[in-house]
Amino acid sequence: MKIVEGKIAVVTGAASGIGRATALRLADRGCAVALAYIDRGGLLSIAKELATRGAIHSTHHVVARRREKQKSRRATATSQFGRI
Repeated sequence: MKIVEGKIAVVTGAASGIGRATALRLADRGCAVALAYIDRGGLLSIAKELATRGAIHSTHHVVARRREKQKSRRATATSQFGRI
């Protein structure tokens, strides 16, 4: 599916369940993925898996209810990838 190839996606809940499956599927189809998750260990696990697949990704530790952190993550991802 070329529809996501070359795109940038932010995936929240990226280390488990639907979020993990979505991150892997998007990366496998050529999408760069900004991974967001509340647990650092889970975040590092999915990042390691994507790295072994050669996927372009970044990690963003999420602290619930911290609006300023959301803006910071968005700025970081935009800076890294040029757009989201």
